[in-house]
Amino acid sequence: PAFSEAVFVELMRARQYRRAYALLSPECQQSWGSLQAFIDAQRIGALVQLCGVRVNEVRQLDNWRDPDSGMIHEHAAELDVQYEMGDGTRSVSVARTVHLVAFGGGWRSLCYPTATASG
Repeated sequence: PAFSEAVFVELMRARQYRRAYALLSPECQQSWGSLQAFIDAQRIGALVQLCGVRVNEVRQLDNWRDPDSGMIHEHAAELDVQYEMGDGTRSVSVARTVHLVAFGGGWRSLCYPTATASG
């Protein structure tokens, strides 16, 4: 799972959004509606750049419920990570706990659209 998260982050850093999208879980892909919606959102959010990731700990989980989709995954991984974020002039380290789910013999990332207010 740590390698899978690092690959996803590197693809996002390289703005290889099509390849990154292919590493998302099926429910995440569906939540975006289309590959183009994912690409457009990532381009808009590229002002603060993802500079790297360090995985500090990995825990294997059984029967984990994804709070965003409500799906229960029989196999998941919970990772404690440090993301390095920056804008070209300064950087900051951001600690997060992220989850990857088993699918198709590998690990898939979870990256859902950010909720926006409708007016």
